[in-house]
Amino acid sequence: MKECISREAALSALKTYNKEPFHILHGLTVEGVMRWYANELGYGEDADFWATVGLLHDIDFEMWPEQHCRKAPELLKKAGCSDEFIHAVCSHGYGLCCDVEPTHEMEKVLFAADDNYVPMLTTTIYSMLKNASCERHYDVIVLERNISAENKQNITDFLAQFENATVRFYDVSRAIDGFNLTTNNAHISIETYYRFIIQEALPFYKKVLYLDCDMVVNGDISELYDTDLGNNAIGAVPDIDFIGNLNMKNGERAEYAKHQLHMTKPYGYFQAGVLAMNLEKMREIHSVHEWLEIAQQPGFIYNDQDILNMECEGSVTYLPYAWNVMHDCGGRVHGVFDFAPASMFQEYMDSRKSPKIVHYADYDKPWKNPWCDFGPLYWNYASKTPFSLQMMALLAGIEPPQHHERAIAEDSPIRKYVDVLAPIGSKQRELMKVAVRKVQGKH
Repeated sequence: MKECISREAALSALKTYNKEPFHILHGLTVEGVMRWYANELGYGEDADFWATVGLLHDIDFEMWPEQHCRKAPELLKKAGCSDEFIHAVCSHGYGLCCDVEPTHEMEKVLFAADDNYVPMLTTTIYSMLKNASCERHYDVIVLERNISAENKQNITDFLAQFENATVRFYDVSRAIDGFNLTTNNAHISIETYYRFIIQEALPFYKKVLYLDCDMVVNGDISELYDTDLGNNAIGAVPDIDFIGNLNMKNGERAEYAKHQLHMTKPYGYFQAGVLAMNLEKMREIHSVHEWLEIAQQPGFIYNDQDILNMECEGSVTYLPYAWNVMHDCGGRVHGVFDFAPASMFQEYMDSRKSPKIVHYADYDKPWKNPWCDFGPLYWNYASKTPFSLQMMALLAGIEPPQHHERAIAEDSPIRKYVDVLAPIGSKQRELMKVAVRKVQGKH
């Protein structure tokens, strides 16, 4: 039996470094899920160990987000945790913010909680096509490395309802091979660098739109595409989060913009989740190889976004805020955004009334917290995709095992969400049962 600190000590450690109710709730949720999986996968005698790892897996994130999984060993050691326990906790950041590789099955299960963006990708594309002008054709290209053939087929079949759109997949493996790409934020994966590959992946395209997958499109995307970029490389919305931080009294972000990014006009910093890209101009600035070489350099907080701002400064067409409305994560609207210049903050607040794109940037995602800002809008689209069941599972912080006889057991932590979204005896419940059996290959 694996040893770990008592639950009382673990909860005390969690609350010492986490004050936000959401972070504590997230730890408690993952604790329950990990205990369930320990019993389900035959590790019942180590259920306390699994559960405590789940409880403390994000112990350092609230206070040290830029050191996530790297600050944790110090905090866990101070709490009396063993080296084996610390390894298990830190392994969930493997490939994202640390190099501690998961080896035990428990570690791989925890790591898998953040490893599948296909449901979110599908939700974003669906929302975009649902609101797009029927008079235009949309060539949707997904940059990826490891989306399964089955998921590709499911995505393609579902989106076939839009006759004016085609969906293609482009494997970026060869383009990034040989580059040591990492990120400094646990909620940013190396997929963020794929936007640098677009200019090579689409050699005959002069202009494209790039969208992150953690958003929904609530307006006609063709209007965004028609934006005149002139000779500028990028069309983007000012990043009110970064700009608000520029005005903080500690001056840290201002120093960073000046000395790390070498920006002469830091208040022009843009958010890179929504981009209109002039590929001809982007190719003039750097080749793909050059972009990725810069991406290997240390010291960037927001990785590719910082690099684009640093290299494209002075070549940006600024878009209305409505095209990239970042949601209120952790109270930042009135804790960070309102530190931006008054005119910028007012434009952001006005854009919230009628957003054309809502961007769920940072940790508070609607598939983890359906009560988050603009959460109902997200689920209005997500609930209509073939991956809605998987997203309900993600509400509990982890994906169900494929070999389990029942996708949603009576004692599953997921059940409380399913019972609300699909009450017993309802039509939604019966459709969900059919979906579960289809996913599991049952008849």
